[in-house]
Amino acid sequence: AAGCMRNSILNTTATRIYGKISNTIKQVTLSTAGDISTASSTTTQTGTLIGSGIWVNATEDRYYTIEGSTVDTIKQGKFTTPGDITTEDDDGLTLTITPDTQGTLPSVLMTPDEARAIVCDGGGGTSGKVFQYDLATPEDITTGVKTFTFDGLALHRSEERRVGKEGRSR
Repeated sequence: AAGCMRNSILNTTATRIYGKISNTIKQVTLSTAGDISTASSTTTQTGTLIGSGIWVNATEDRYYTIEGSTVDTIKQGKFTTPGDITTEDDDGLTLTITPDTQGTLPSVLMTPDEARAIVCDGGGGTSGKVFQYDLATPEDITTGVKTFTFDGLALHRSEERRVGKEGRSR
């Protein structure tokens, strides 16, 4: 079945795009930096990934992705040859995450030092929350602990009430 490449990320040199389609990590290579008209692609099957969203580190030797349908997990893996997804190796490192709405997490982002994971809750438009996990050991997802929840939807509702009272400007 066809699908779209979800939650894609561009590498630091703008020569590779990484994304996910179902249980496949897709890599699109650009022969001219930032020019998608020069694109070619390759894919690799990555086990039983169900979720979406992928984040690849700056050296392109490690990735993090969301998987799961009822209990969400951040999975950490590696590319034994940096930037080459055909060398994908499942580290077996995972962190079970417990957002308010499980099964709807579209993306994971990592800080550049890989010491913190930011997880966005899709929630079908009902949650709008962003969760922060601090890693006791950078680059080891198994050491993550949820330390903060940001309620973006509540902030949006508060802004709607403020604008409603003040009237809309045209």
